[in-house]
Amino acid sequence: MEAQCSVFGLNVVNMFFVFFSVQRWSETERAAVQKELGYLITIQRAPRKTERLNAIAASAPALQYRDWRSVKNHVASKIRYARRAQMK
Repeated sequence: MEAQCSVFGLNVVNMFFVFFSVQRWSETERAAVQKELGYLITIQRAPRKTERLNAIAASAPALQYRDWRSVKNHVASKIRYARRAQMK
């Protein structure tokens, strides 16, 4: 017997995927990160938490559904991609 969530009527497994599903980055979100944190990508340094929070606040409508961890992971993956491209 699966546990039910009384608020949403979903079982626990489905509720996990609803709340923790991976959302693709839209073009506006990518452009906002590039505009605010692009200099860090070029010098290949991960942003500090305050820099991430400032970037989210500066581009509020574009990044309103992203938290600081997802911004950090996005910038880190861009840095990783740039390093791999340099190696080739």
